[in-house]
Amino acid sequence: SPVCIHKRHLPRNHDAKMPSPLPLPMSPPTKPTRGTVRRTLSLPSSLKSRWCERSILLAILVVLANHWYLAVRHTATTVVVSTPGAANHAKKSRRFSHNKDIDRDRHHDHPLLASLSSFLGDMKISQDPARSPGQDPSVKIAKAANHSVHYGYENVKSSNFKSISKDEEKNTKSDSRSVADSNQNQSPPKSSSQNNKNDYDTPLQDKGSHILSPMCGGCHHAFRDRRDEHTDCYSFMKRKKNKLKLDTMLDAALVVGGADRDSIASNVRGNIADHVIEGCEVCNLDQCWKRLLPPDHDHSTKNATKKKRYLTKYWRYDETSPKFTNPTTLYLSSIPESLRVPPSRYHDIENYLMEIYKNETIIEIPTNNDKNNNHGEDMLVPILMEYNPGLAPIPDKMKYPIGTLPTEATYLVSLRVTPANNCFPREVYKNIPKELNEAVYHTTTNHLGLALLDENYIMIPGYDAVIDMDVQLGVKRKVRVNEGEVKGLTGEPAFMDYRLFTLGDDIYLHANADLVVVSTLDLATRGSDNKSGRDEEEKKNEENEENSNKSEDTDDMKSSNTDAETDEKDEDRPFVLKNLYGGGKLQVTLQHPFNTIWSGGSKGKNYALFTIPTNDLLKTSSDSNHAGNYSLPIFAEIEINSPHHKVQQIIPSQYQKISRKITNVRQRRNPRLDPMMKRSMLTVGDVHESNSTLPLPSFFNVDEVWFPGKFAFKDFNHGGACCISFSAEELLGDSIMQHNHRDGLSEYPWGNHPSLHVGIAHTHVQWKRWYMDKTKEKEVELLPHTHYVSLIYAFDPFPPFEIRARSGYFCLGFANPVDPTHANGSAEPERGTFNPHTPLTRNRKLRQNNETFECPQMQYVSSFIQKVGDPSKTVIGYGLNDCTPRLVEVAKSEIGRLLFPDVWEMVLEDESQ
Repeated sequence: SPVCIHKRHLPRNHDAKMPSPLPLPMSPPTKPTRGTVRRTLSLPSSLKSRWCERSILLAILVVLANHWYLAVRHTATTVVVSTPGAANHAKKSRRFSHNKDIDRDRHHDHPLLASLSSFLGDMKISQDPARSPGQDPSVKIAKAANHSVHYGYENVKSSNFKSISKDEEKNTKSDSRSVADSNQNQSPPKSSSQNNKNDYDTPLQDKGSHILSPMCGGCHHAFRDRRDEHTDCYSFMKRKKNKLKLDTMLDAALVVGGADRDSIASNVRGNIADHVIEGCEVCNLDQCWKRLLPPDHDHSTKNATKKKRYLTKYWRYDETSPKFTNPTTLYLSSIPESLRVPPSRYHDIENYLMEIYKNETIIEIPTNNDKNNNHGEDMLVPILMEYNPGLAPIPDKMKYPIGTLPTEATYLVSLRVTPANNCFPREVYKNIPKELNEAVYHTTTNHLGLALLDENYIMIPGYDAVIDMDVQLGVKRKVRVNEGEVKGLTGEPAFMDYRLFTLGDDIYLHANADLVVVSTLDLATRGSDNKSGRDEEEKKNEENEENSNKSEDTDDMKSSNTDAETDEKDEDRPFVLKNLYGGGKLQVTLQHPFNTIWSGGSKGKNYALFTIPTNDLLKTSSDSNHAGNYSLPIFAEIEINSPHHKVQQIIPSQYQKISRKITNVRQRRNPRLDPMMKRSMLTVGDVHESNSTLPLPSFFNVDEVWFPGKFAFKDFNHGGACCISFSAEELLGDSIMQHNHRDGLSEYPWGNHPSLHVGIAHTHVQWKRWYMDKTKEKEVELLPHTHYVSLIYAFDPFPPFEIRARSGYFCLGFANPVDPTHANGSAEPERGTFNPHTPLTRNRKLRQNNETFECPQMQYVSSFIQKVGDPSKTVIGYGLNDCTPRLVEVAKSEIGRLLFPDVWEMVLEDESQ
């Protein structure tokens, strides 16, 4: 402050009446202008003696904070603070703050600013009794429309002040004595959220199936650095809006998105490039639509000075699901009726679970050498549900006359069979005792269900079975009995979420163990003439099982001490699986022990296995020559977008032994799986990792509008099911193909390769610790956890397998009722044997932002294959709420419609229309 600068260099007894070398900023004016009301800004006596120190502190705080505005408490006051050299310093500060834009914006609530606000708060605005009646202060009232805060170098318009009405202005001019009363009658300033329902120029338009917004699609979920959740573009926009005093978030979107100067508000001073945020280009309202429309599109407007803009559609999840035909419900008749929940007890399931809960009985320890295939059940809650279907075509070599399976057998389906389920409302499991809840949810029982289906997805009688594979392979967590009390019956199952893949002439069984394990299946009709010597294999199995049972220890941790002995017995030979329930005609054989995929590191699950077209083999890694003798390259999809697409070439039937030190690093560890984890599957070369940026979704969803600046669902997607080869014609259709050729663009939107591999992934609202906070019930209600949605993605069929397109989110619906006279009778009725658990799936619906969608809370797509005999269609298999399985047919053209939609149908709407 000039006052402090000259006083600091003068003696204390200096004559204060002597003319000052610098003008005093607080000197009173000679005479007030007529009709203008003035107020006195006076300092309390306790502050007068410290005015110099406070003024210096004020100047330092303004520079350090990099925020050129003051939190003025009174609504119509202009504070003038003049600092010599402030203009030059401000230019340097702007250049410095641009390099650290995120730090400056993130710390806008710096404690130094709080001290500054406290300092100004001590300054009382009142009539100064020491002044003569004819004198007025140097601080005057200004209209809110022209109100500004001066720092000697910049004049920034403030939007935090209410405009004075004409009546208030007239009253103010007519009676200057009622300044205080007039000030008290003014309403407090309204925040932007009070003035507008949202921060946009126009309100959101709810069209029922979707919401229309002027904001560019993808802007609210764009990040400067996807690894840092604090760098989302929406937060940058909010800071720029407040800092630059912009009217709406649309103005802020133009600023951070790098729009032209003539599109940005005139009050934004300085270099526009200083405010652009890298990674937020998608927010530029003048440019974001250009990637969607052809160059020759007419963008003219009635107002020649106004640029053409469009509204973006944000869809509900149940409005974007693919159209399907031939829905089929699956029902394993091999599961005993005694292990199913009677429909008559659905209404009082809590009491039924308590009745069947075996909390005081010693459960029969399952054995794997029972001659009668009666291995016993160790379930505390003896119920079984089947869901999450894995579908695979049956190779011709397994069917008659080459094999022994019936000729009508077209598909093999796998199912997860377990007591764990979400068939009933969440409140049911909250009301039952904790130990019963854990017995249902955290059971070690996870059987493998298998069945043969005909071309219409109907189960062939006698060819469905339930297999306790973990028991037979000796990897199930052991039961511990101590003085009549059963322990160790809850926890992680050895195997979970079985899936099938037909690659070439082989069927591969995939299971989630501690890591992903894979083996090859052989199917036959039991008792038929068998050239592979299965009877001899069964005898060998029984002999080895008896020897293994004699050496078993009842303690899980001690089992790791017998690894050496187990490894010696671990021969590469077929293993005939016995059926626990049903399957009188079906015989299943593991061609070799499970091998483990370690490419995902210490954790991993739900890898998809696929091959690539033979004409793409030249594009694979040069290391492929070292893969050994195999006819078809096989790849495992390790990750979809976390944040890169990762794929590893594998040889499923070959392995190398690794040390126990390596296997012990896995996050989930069942010691009995150690021998299996040591069998590390052979790989070819390194993991292929995509290089390009993940493309924007082909359409956008309501979560982007409801939860801007953060991902409602996990940003990293999971498998899922993959992969089917799609030609360009199947993905794009004739009209888009002709359009691209006409405009001389690259042959296809993704490049010049004529096909893409397509898969289906899922994501969900992830549980976090704050969900346990009882004070955040409203937030939990808006965004409940463990709610699932799906999406389709497409990638190059050659390394590095770049993802070229992905759809927005959608959810798959409930099974239709059998009775066509039902309210939904217009829909196509379900085929197959109706599963009695199907009505239970409606107990849990997808919810978000206090809205309910017509689809299950959990839909897990576990298979996605091309229909046998009709290459124009696909088959999707998914589980509903961990309760029932379902299959649906979807045309390839429908998949292409979601990946490359019509812009005017799914993405944009002309605001002028």
